[in-house]
Amino acid sequence: EYYLWRKLKVSVYANNSHTINELKNNIRHKIQEIQAEKLCRVIVNVFKRCKMCQVAEGRNFEYLF
Repeated sequence: EYYLWRKLKVSVYANNSHTINELKNNIRHKIQEIQAEKLCRVIVNVFKRCKMCQVAEGRNFEYLF
């Protein structure tokens, strides 16, 4: 889900890590901060998009949103 990755990326890079270990730790910390409710919404959205892809038989389905 692009929404979650974008949000995570912005959050991780906001701290301006100076080493790879700082970056890794920051990624782990930010992932742990994601609320369960938000993860559930993301999962529901992924399944919804998969179903729409099936209905569209793999063709473009973005117009259905």
